[in-house]
Amino acid sequence: MFNSMKNFFALPTFADEEQNRNAYLLNFITIAYFVVAMITVGASFAASTDYGNTLKQASTQIVPLFIALIIAQVLMRAKLIRAATLSFGILLWLSQTYNVYISGGTSSYSLFNYVLSVMVFGLLLGRRYAIITAVVSVFTAFVFLVLDNNGLLPQSVNAAGGTETIGLFTFIFTAFLSTALLTQYLRQLDESFLKLRSANQALAESGSLLEQRVADRTRALSTSAEVSRRISTILNLQQLVTEVVEQVKSSFNYYHAHIYLMDESGRDLIMMGGTGDAGKIMLARGHKIPVGKGLVGLAAESGSLIRVSDTTEDPDWLPNPLLPDTKSEIAVPITLGEKVLGVLDVQQNVKDGLREEDGSLLQSIAFQVAVAVRNAQIYSETQQQAERESLINEIGRKIQNTASVEQALQVATRELGQALGARDARTIIDLQEIALNKAN
Repeated sequence: MFNSMKNFFALPTFADEEQNRNAYLLNFITIAYFVVAMITVGASFAASTDYGNTLKQASTQIVPLFIALIIAQVLMRAKLIRAATLSFGILLWLSQTYNVYISGGTSSYSLFNYVLSVMVFGLLLGRRYAIITAVVSVFTAFVFLVLDNNGLLPQSVNAAGGTETIGLFTFIFTAFLSTALLTQYLRQLDESFLKLRSANQALAESGSLLEQRVADRTRALSTSAEVSRRISTILNLQQLVTEVVEQVKSSFNYYHAHIYLMDESGRDLIMMGGTGDAGKIMLARGHKIPVGKGLVGLAAESGSLIRVSDTTEDPDWLPNPLLPDTKSEIAVPITLGEKVLGVLDVQQNVKDGLREEDGSLLQSIAFQVAVAVRNAQIYSETQQQAERESLINEIGRKIQNTASVEQALQVATRELGQALGARDARTIIDLQEIALNKAN
């Protein structure tokens, strides 16, 4: 039974905070007013000598309030807060008006109960309803005054019946309940103010975070554009990768950045550029990583970006004694079409220090690097081809300036040996083979 009553008086939850506040206040008002009325009736019986008249007087308070309480609670459970408030307020006002009527009109303490009706309407429905209730109550009090002066009101029950006691207790508890309501309302206002301040603080923090993210994104786009501009004019491959890793590290304050390029066999990734002393040492050692091994190797094998928020928890991560503070890492494949040219690898010394935004930025830069690397490779191949053709033409010119076959062979042998970097160059002629060919 206790659980049933507890469930009945449990309030529904609304999405709107204002409705939650009104439901809480209305529930508090209905139950508190009913309790106060019961206490008032109990006190009246204790002070009465005419229990019949006191019971009649008490019933005029308890029955309407009990009906109003039930209706309000049922409507609240149906989430009809406005209808519950109006029904309770109207029934409360009518009950108070009837009590004033049978208790002596304007000379009765019950007249002060109108204050509570004004407060209920004001707290739950707003200032307009409070003004309307106040105007109607004042007008009703004026009507009671006219009726009382003309002897048109029924004679009040005598004091022995408990009428004056009920009126006095009603006045006292009305004042008490009004104070309690105001206190409760002010407490809810304080809670609402704290929630509002907390929401404003969260909004301000969210705004600051948004501004920071916008600033970071703007800086990222600016850096990406600057990297693209600078590397687009670089045709030397080594200079290109060095410029990229230095620009990426300094612009975003990464712990370390380096670039690997795929060797001709397609089995190993050769480190071509790295930042700081660690990068210099690895370059001097000819550092390389097999495809499929470690985060860099996996990125090259899969052709997809790999981001690890905590390297200590990833089984594929390869620790590097030259970079002991690495806590998070992103490996971005440098691809052109379906072909993987290499990997851009960035490391940070903070767990979760590399976010999705970093991955998007690095992917954009990696694509630009891929185009620049391919251009540098084509330029290098073209330059080598031009040098070979120039060398062949020069050797041909020198051969043409000779006066005999022997001189021509000597010049050709010497020039080819120098071009190929050979320590010893010789031309061997099989004279028998030549003579045989002439005979045939």
